[in-house]
Amino acid sequence: MNELSIRPTPITWHLPEPASTTPMALNARETHFWFTDLDQPVQDEMADFLLTLLDEQEQARALRFRRPELTQRFVMAHGRLRQVLGRYLGIAPAQVRFCYGDRGKPALEAPLASALQRSSDQPLAQIRPLQFNLSHSDRYALIAVSHSPIGVDLEVVKSFPSASSLAQRFFSAKEFEVLQLLHDTEAATEAATEADTEADTEAAPEPETAGCSLARSVAFLRHWVCKEAYVKATGEGLVDQLPQVVVDFSAGARFEALPRSQGESQGEWQLLELTPSWETVAALVLPEGVPCHCRYWQC
Repeated sequence: MNELSIRPTPITWHLPEPASTTPMALNARETHFWFTDLDQPVQDEMADFLLTLLDEQEQARALRFRRPELTQRFVMAHGRLRQVLGRYLGIAPAQVRFCYGDRGKPALEAPLASALQRSSDQPLAQIRPLQFNLSHSDRYALIAVSHSPIGVDLEVVKSFPSASSLAQRFFSAKEFEVLQLLHDTEAATEAATEADTEADTEAAPEPETAGCSLARSVAFLRHWVCKEAYVKATGEGLVDQLPQVVVDFSAGARFEALPRSQGESQGEWQLLELTPSWETVAALVLPEGVPCHCRYWQC
């Protein structure tokens, strides 16, 4: 059996306590995940409120979408992010402000990070600024919060016709070979199905053909989210690095190789594969050696 045919068990999500002015606890050993359905019905007042939480650039971007559901998803994702971060900071979501790295990675403005340090019970030397990352795909969003640099990526599972062409461009030779093996399996299944159908014209085609196609798409997406989470964690966002980010699933998801152009070694980052739901695949990347005790919340 191909190792990519086995996915992690879907996460059980928990409802958090109501928000309060007391900051939500997050110790240095924990990573918190927040998962939300961006298509969940919301009252007009809430939709308007979430829009007001966004900065001017985000509001302008949201209103450029031509389809109302895309506007709602964008506003929900970025509004929920501020609500979540406000819980940890003990402030109103409207007070959450971001600064951006050279390649667009958001971070909390310095005064907010300093306020978090002052409010913590841990010794100052042990405190690092709050780190976060957001990913959204179709109707779902995933937020990761930690005290370490992190990157998270989420994709909705669906048929992906361009998987092979993208893999040829952005995957290593070994990773592309794995996808090609699934393609060959699919072709063999199709041939067997056609032969069975010709032998018995009354027999209905077997359903595995669509399943193989979806399996190949899932395999592609599982590689893809790991690569994307890495470039988001480093903050470099360089797509030309993706072929050098080599993921191995033979014994659980891990990095087999990473880019070395900036002095990284493949031991400096660890990878965690996630299944937020059977409809989605996701991955988290954080520094090697950092404990990753995960807690899962729904918002």
